[in-house]
Amino acid sequence: MFSKSKISAYIHLIRIKQWIKNGFIFFPLFFDLQFSFNENLLKAIFAFFAFSFIASSLYCFNDLIDLDFDKNHEEKKDRPLPSGMLKPSSAIICAIFLALIAFLVSAFLVSYSLVFVLLAYFLLNVLYSLILKKVIFLDILCIAFSFVLRIIAGGVATNTYLSYWILLLVFLLALFLALGKRREELLIFLNTKKVTRKNINLYSLKYIDYGISILIFSISIIYLLYSLSPETILQFDSNKIFLTFPFVLIGLLRYRRLLKKRKFYANSTNVIFKDFFIQIIVVGWILLFYFLIY
Repeated sequence: MFSKSKISAYIHLIRIKQWIKNGFIFFPLFFDLQFSFNENLLKAIFAFFAFSFIASSLYCFNDLIDLDFDKNHEEKKDRPLPSGMLKPSSAIICAIFLALIAFLVSAFLVSYSLVFVLLAYFLLNVLYSLILKKVIFLDILCIAFSFVLRIIAGGVATNTYLSYWILLLVFLLALFLALGKRREELLIFLNTKKVTRKNINLYSLKYIDYGISILIFSISIIYLLYSLSPETILQFDSNKIFLTFPFVLIGLLRYRRLLKKRKFYANSTNVIFKDFFIQIIVVGWILLFYFLIY
């Protein structure tokens, strides 16, 4: 029988809070005008949990790889493995179990195509944990491609159309969020000399800020072009999608303001859960988009 502390340690290890990122799996269904209770929605839900399990498996793997580094990290030292609450062998078993469940759910409850997407995500993130996270800029590109794979997973799980506009926008948004996190980590390093990431000393605050500004501009322009494109108007039978643009622009500017104020440590998950203004923007965008296309 597991004690409450053990259960809490496992919950912390698999990062259930981070599962919110896998909400991108529902995007293809939403934009394909099929977001209602049907077989495809059920498959999307199964895909969501399969992706969440494989992501949690990778969190276990990453914590094992970084165990020695995390023991000397001011915040990460309290995680289940560095703190000694869980043994490395427990994390290995947990990682294997979650990965097996993810692939079984994908194969038997969704589709074999999803299995290949999960495998691609798994291999990319193993490569990230072992090599790519040490390479400047390749680390954030890896994160961005991981978000794109979430969209692709939603598309293959439900056999729905994948818009290149949406794939591009999600890729750029993920880059924006990743750069924001690197900015905070770099500021911690510059102000305290504490190393929160092995390659953080290679980044430049000036170029990160340039990158964030360029991404805000790029996402805004591409989203506006998407909302006004003949393809989008034809797909949704509406020429009013551009009305959702203010939510996108205000959301990006709000997030940049949080970066400048160093609120929530530039953690996108914390921002979603804790910043009421961002919550209003996200919910407002979803409701208005739903109203315009359904």
